[in-house]
Amino acid sequence: MQELHFKEKISWPEGYRMAVALTFDFQGGEDVKPDKNGKINHEEWTQGEYGPQTGIWRILRILDETSVKATFLTCGGIAERYPEAVKAIAQRVTRLQAMATIMRSRAISLAKKSARSCGRP
Repeated sequence: MQELHFKEKISWPEGYRMAVALTFDFQGGEDVKPDKNGKINHEEWTQGEYGPQTGIWRILRILDETSVKATFLTCGGIAERYPEAVKAIAQRVTRLQAMATIMRSRAISLAKKSARSCGRP
């Protein structure tokens, strides 16, 4: 293995000293499941819901105030639950990307027959 170092001076446009890429995963409580007694941990639930209810709007405000663009990743389920937030993101950001989220606990609980019907062997 060989270490490679860039020996020439790096310069950014307009005299900037560095480049920064901001990415945000826009998620919200989708991984909070009931315990074995069917009860939801409300502390976990409220933490999961903070992002789409409050946090996203604070982040967008800060990005607006500083004229900074960012990339946001989200999944279809969150877009369906929070369409206004996703619209607001799409109007402001450099890029909005789809994020494939497989809920492991749901996938594990699939019966073999169900898994086959989803196209898995």
